[in-house]
Amino acid sequence: FWLAPFRLEPLLLPERVLKPYSPSLFCAGRGMGSVPAFAESAATEPAHLLELQAKIDQSVRPDEQRVHEKEYWRQYQQWSSTLARLAAAITTVGGSDYWQSVREALQAHWACDPLAEVEDIVCLCLGNLEEHASLYQLSLLHLLSEELNVSHERCFVFDPCHTSQDRSILQYLGFTVLKGNDEARIPVTRMTLFYMPHGDWSLTDNLVQANWNSLHQVAVLGNCFSWVCNVENCGDADDCQGLRAPQVSAVLPFVKATELPDTLHSRTQERLASFAPRAAQLFGGRLVDCLECSLTTFPPAGQ
Repeated sequence: FWLAPFRLEPLLLPERVLKPYSPSLFCAGRGMGSVPAFAESAATEPAHLLELQAKIDQSVRPDEQRVHEKEYWRQYQQWSSTLARLAAAITTVGGSDYWQSVREALQAHWACDPLAEVEDIVCLCLGNLEEHASLYQLSLLHLLSEELNVSHERCFVFDPCHTSQDRSILQYLGFTVLKGNDEARIPVTRMTLFYMPHGDWSLTDNLVQANWNSLHQVAVLGNCFSWVCNVENCGDADDCQGLRAPQVSAVLPFVKATELPDTLHSRTQERLASFAPRAAQLFGGRLVDCLECSLTTFPPAGQ
């Protein structure tokens, strides 16, 4: 996941060491028809993963003229460490039964509506990239873009807690970083997948309200709508079901929710450890809390 020269501020990486983004690194031979191609993810293949690690080693090298600068060196180490940890996260998630379940859920939905090809992905609530959970979530965003054949440029990311370095890394990877999201009030005009890991209930309600007349062009990978409407999940004792998320409550009877697993296959982690031990060392079994979510979709227009 390398993009043509991008300068990190205040850390300036020399342009000569940045390599262009290569989709074939993760998934080759993807179809170009009107229906998303659900080819087997190449992220599960050791050869591709080894090539990925080699790319990281070659693409981000310190500027030899600045390595004596303490602040430059600190930021460089943090930058390269984040990329290496992200590669490990992609290894872990891409080779897991969890990711296979996500792919099957996507395939099951779009097989019923061949005209609804996802054109954009909007990711909210990603979190600070220094946290393990956020890197897992970013790795899933990358895998989603590959699976649905949506370029990183058409993946829009926003989280108010992102630091300047977080935004720099996201832009370096090719994602489009939004300046704001108006509390998730983002109207869409074409098929869009909203990836909202552990998004607040109010954001989900705002999203539904903003797209009330175009919900057939919306899919949400995030908290289950039944959870959003459950008053027991709200800290306000005076609130009641239907009042805290009235828009979501109104559409709840009509949506289709696919529950996703919250664990990784143990054999997958053992297999990954054989050629990518760093993945097991850095992340272990923490996937449960940071990727647990559901895929929620709406009926086609006119139904």
